[in-house]
Amino acid sequence: RVREQLSAEERAEELVIMGLRLTKGINVKKFAEICGVKFEDFINVKNLENLISNGFINKKSDFVYATEKGFHVLNELILMLCDN
Repeated sequence: RVREQLSAEERAEELVIMGLRLTKGINVKKFAEICGVKFEDFINVKNLENLISNGFINKKSDFVYATEKGFHVLNELILMLCDN
């Protein structure tokens, strides 16, 4: 089998895409270990702050996750977070 090696940016994007689909969300501490880039350095922080203040995303402890409201527009949230 040929395994494709992903860049740090590609791994980070995949983790955002997959992590927000989980009710637990993304562990921002483990994000850097897995991807090689800090969560705050990868995502659009301004968009994250807006999404939190508008009730689409919550951030508690070391986790960022979509709210029930956010799950309904998950693809748009992902695009906004990955838009640097």
